Amino acid sequence: MKYASFIASETQVLDMVAALRKLPRANVEHSDTGYILKVASGKHAGIDVFRAMIGSGGNYLVRHAEGLFL
Repeated sequence: MKYASFIASETQVLDMVAALRKLPRANVEHSDTGYILKVASGKHAGIDVFRAMIGSGGNYLVRHAEGLFL
């Protein structure tokens, strides 16, 4: 699986999380370090498809599977 990585603002991350939460069976987890979404079942079960880690200055380091947001 190929990933795209970039720095995003908190507003951008919250918009991405909101979009992911609208998907059926998408369980976006929130923790002290950020947000994560893993594949629930199938060939890639347990693999991260979205992760946003809290960085400095209110920004996040975001990594997600290519094509996740089209």
